[in-house]
Amino acid sequence: MPAPPRADYGLDAPPVVRNLLVAAVVGLGLWASAAAGFWSGAVQPPLGTGGLRLIVAPAGLSIGVTCLAMALWMIWSSRVGKVRAGDRLLDTLRWTGEEQVRDVGCGRAALALRTVGALARSAKAAGLVLLTGACRMNDVTRMMSRA
Repeated sequence: MPAPPRADYGLDAPPVVRNLLVAAVVGLGLWASAAAGFWSGAVQPPLGTGGLRLIVAPAGLSIGVTCLAMALWMIWSSRVGKVRAGDRLLDTLRWTGEEQVRDVGCGRAALALRTVGALARSAKAAGLVLLTGACRMNDVTRMMSRA
């Protein structure tokens, strides 16, 4: 018998992850293009006759690596880390079967739904989330169908 499909609760802060990946590509692209010899890796801003020269290629490397690491960390923590932390939290509780659980601000209900799985049939669980205009009704219906 195949294992049931694992629930997908989505990625936390997708625009932030996207922006970090864009910054990583730009930063690493600056550094790689200078390392390949396509340009000197320095810019000279038009500030008059002064010889100010900014070397930006090393900054591109550090920004690119840092932003890439942060984006990968956010993806990992969204997909794996918070699930493991929720499981550890639920494993510390002793269920009697008479609980009433309320998860306020449950978002996509990842922890609330895991709690329902840990409770006996006689227990009750409820999740409450403030819906904004960005949340469509079909998203709510899909979330509730997982319970």
